Amino acid sequence: MAKRVRAVDWLEQGLHLLSAEGVHALTIDRLCTTLEKSKGSFYHHFKDMAAYNAALLHLWQERHTTDVIRQVEQDADRAGRNQRLNAVVLKLDHRLDQIIRGWARHDPRAALAVQQVDQLRLGYMAELFEARALPAETARALAEMEYTTFLGAQQRFVDLGAPQSAAVRQTLIDAIEAYIHRPDVTQ
Repeated sequence: MAKRVRAVDWLEQGLHLLSAEGVHALTIDRLCTTLEKSKGSFYHHFKDMAAYNAALLHLWQERHTTDVIRQVEQDADRAGRNQRLNAVVLKLDHRLDQIIRGWARHDPRAALAVQQVDQLRLGYMAELFEARALPAETARALAEMEYTTFLGAQQRFVDLGAPQSAAVRQTLIDAIEAYIHRPDVTQ
């Protein structure tokens, strides 16, 4: 008996294809071939490719942003949440983020998803800085600096856990900590 394929299975396969091969791999034919299912099975779950892509972008947002924030928020140690955030984020598929950002340059729905993800991530990072008694404006600026550096690191390093990337990340963290501990910053 053939395995039943759920909507989430189609989406998981899409994330895999997207990460491995890029946006051009996201076709109904390619998805059906890799899952060994008919187009009817695809259309049972999704009205069309636009609906599929919307669901795929939503799943990416959930997995790469909303779920990350939930995991970090489970840490009772508020001071340790920045470190936990870095640890959780390092485990993500950063190629997927890169490809979706590229997709966003040509597709308004992908651009909107990226914009929403950026707002959620920046907002959460600013909250973490504000929780350390920093003024909102300073917290937002530090969040922007750290996030922009993260996006650059995704482009620069194949593996964000590699020693060179880790050294850059630690230098940034040290610089932020030194800045935060200046007497004139938390006033």
